[in-house]
Amino acid sequence: MRHRSPSVISALIATLALACSDDATVTNVPNDGGPNADSASNPDGASNPDGSGNPDGGITPLGTPTMGGLIGVNGFIDDPIDKLATIGNVREYHDWSWIEGNGNNAYPGYPNNQDSYNMFNGFWDWDKFYEGMNAKGSMAFPAIQGGVNWLNKGALPPVAANADPKLPGSYGAHADVMFQTAARYGGVKVADNLLKLAGDQTRKSGLGALHYIEDFNEQDATWVLPNNAQLFTADVFAAMASADYDGDQGRMGKTVGVKNADPSLKLVMGGLAGAGPAKPWVDNITQYLDGMKAWSAAHRGGSFPADVINVHYYSFGNSQLGDPMPVPALSPEADDVKTKLSAVTQWRDKNEPGKELWLTEFGYDTDSLSRLRAPPIGTNSAFIVQGQWIVRYYLAVMAAGFDKAFLFLLRDGCEGGDCHVQFDTCGLTTVKGKWVPKPAYFFVATMRARLASLAWLGEQPSNDPNVMIYKLRDPKTQKGAYVVWSPTSKANVVKGYKLNVGATAATEVALVDQQLEGIETPLSPNIGAVTIDVTETPSIILVDNIQ
Repeated sequence: MRHRSPSVISALIATLALACSDDATVTNVPNDGGPNADSASNPDGASNPDGSGNPDGGITPLGTPTMGGLIGVNGFIDDPIDKLATIGNVREYHDWSWIEGNGNNAYPGYPNNQDSYNMFNGFWDWDKFYEGMNAKGSMAFPAIQGGVNWLNKGALPPVAANADPKLPGSYGAHADVMFQTAARYGGVKVADNLLKLAGDQTRKSGLGALHYIEDFNEQDATWVLPNNAQLFTADVFAAMASADYDGDQGRMGKTVGVKNADPSLKLVMGGLAGAGPAKPWVDNITQYLDGMKAWSAAHRGGSFPADVINVHYYSFGNSQLGDPMPVPALSPEADDVKTKLSAVTQWRDKNEPGKELWLTEFGYDTDSLSRLRAPPIGTNSAFIVQGQWIVRYYLAVMAAGFDKAFLFLLRDGCEGGDCHVQFDTCGLTTVKGKWVPKPAYFFVATMRARLASLAWLGEQPSNDPNVMIYKLRDPKTQKGAYVVWSPTSKANVVKGYKLNVGATAATEVALVDQQLEGIETPLSPNIGAVTIDVTETPSIILVDNIQ
């Protein structure tokens, strides 16, 4: 494995996986060390977008997330912090090899780790990155993925040759890096003699910069091994997660696993792609979780080895890989995303109540030949439709009862030439234009800015099937918003729609390209109703009181 330089990241984003089951998400799995996209307190006292005081946007007293807490994006260490923080929370793709060895064939490996959190003379500085995100009022966390060359030549699952992957004790090296990362960035200062740092690294602990760590990415992949076998079966991943969580309930010692460094730091299970034996995505997800739960019952007394249940979902159309003219992706309503995600929420509520539930990958391309593309519709370009569908996806995720949603990705992965492969152009910004935002960037930024402190209240019935209405409310002030749109994909406009708001003052906020907070138009309620034109781009109607 050759040494990775910072400039390699952009090119590597484009190496996305090209196969999966028809209705499973398609993303990459760790390869030879590049970032794979298939996958405390505020240091300067900056206020958070929802005013909660929590660095990740916060959980409201009602136990439901605010929009500021829910919205997030996937990114990398060399992404501009300002661009990331404008969107919200960040899931940062982080190869295990970057912490340990990064291609150095002489690297000693576990248990003689020489960990690194600052590389290329500070060009990659994760201390600065995580603390910088917190200072902007957003939360970042690493999704530590892949294997390392010094451990069985990077084989996955990451165990030594001839070790049993179904035993937590086989994952000492992986659980060790989880402990070390938690020791540095969690809120508890760990004894210096327990830190395993390379000689050029500053010796730090208890920085309070992280609140979550994810321990893999799409471990249920079926496009890596022969015969569509899963990369990790549920029992195998549960064994690794048990080691990563708390050193298999302490049986592996007190210096491995996230909880042994900081009991309050939360472990996010690697995001499930929903791949499996040709079943619907929901069934693959819930059966995998069933398998993890069964393993936990047999080996951990029922303690599920993760604080966050984590899934991925993409709304592909019916095209297959290699089709010369694939059909477009599906809108969140056409794909019934809310219902599919709600099935996962129901599993959580029944089996692991209290666990957080995250969607850490979804999104749409803008290239005209991608099978994940948002197509042009009417006078709206593919870029506008991408923005419409992404905003509507976030709303569907919130309505389904999820706590966080992370869009894939901040930037396009394709810098030139043919960019037709899925995920090449799913960014909110371009690469060729040096972080030039697409319309979707402004749409998402506006929704987060305007709705940050508001939590899910419910769906308001509409007297028109072409109009959908969601309600959100600030649990502290009772101020709120109606988000109104047409859930169609045919450039539909419902003119003169009378929206019952029951308020004396209202303001419409339109999502507009090049505007980070949209454009306001004051409305005059008449007998508790306002009149608006409803389009396929959601409109935000802010009100002084909402029930």
